[in-house]
Amino acid sequence: MAVKPGMKVADIGAGAGYFAVKIAGLVGKKGFVHATDSRVRWVEHLRRYARNNHIDNIRVKRARSDYATGMDSFGDLDLIIMINSLRFESKGDMGVASRYAREILRMLGTGGRLIYYQDRLISGSCGKKETIELLLDAGFSGRYQDLAIPSGGSATSEYPVPGFFLVFRKEPAA
Repeated sequence: MAVKPGMKVADIGAGAGYFAVKIAGLVGKKGFVHATDSRVRWVEHLRRYARNNHIDNIRVKRARSDYATGMDSFGDLDLIIMINSLRFESKGDMGVASRYAREILRMLGTGGRLIYYQDRLISGSCGKKETIELLLDAGFSGRYQDLAIPSGGSATSEYPVPGFFLVFRKEPAA
């Protein structure tokens, strides 16, 4: 993820906070991690974990829905990570997903990156093609990276469609 000391990072859809906690250690005392999730139990768990372990550079907030970032930080983030976070049930949800993707772009500083990892495709998940289209339409750079996922992206009987790993940048305004 190329996380460096002093970076400002968001983990949107952080769940229990596995990556948020790891990243907090990498960015150090001069850096900061915003961790959000729409599920109360995960937000409470991560807040308690950070407090009990004296991790002072994580701010945990509850997002009001799956398509809300839960953040009010715009234009200053170096990195946003999202894992298994884009889902929609119908074509009608694409408008909501599109607004959500534009909000994510606005949170990044120029040159900032979005790392999106979908390790499995479940009912309602955006596929790779739909995710790329969604993020390009939102204004992310057309020069994205399509990386091999750590597990090799193999399909299984439980998840018949392999996942994907994408990195997008916010380019300077033209």
